[in-house]
Amino acid sequence: MATAEATLLCIILIFLAIFQLLLIAGLPLGRFAWGGRHEVLPTHLRIGTPDEVQTADEDRTTVKSCQSADSAALPSV
Repeated sequence: MATAEATLLCIILIFLAIFQLLLIAGLPLGRFAWGGRHEVLPTHLRIGTPDEVQTADEDRTTVKSCQSADSAALPSV
């Protein structure tokens, strides 16, 4: 069950990273981010967005590492 949960979390984080990249590209998705005040994010808000992409990627990597460690520690049934 932990594998399914980790996989789901990785998928969510991948979609979050894609969403952040679309925000950086200037697509009109600003109403879903940064409080919804802007349809297209202004430049000063786009500058902070790459940090979010990197954080999501680091989280995904951590989950995959934990998933591998958990499966190696469990005995075969």
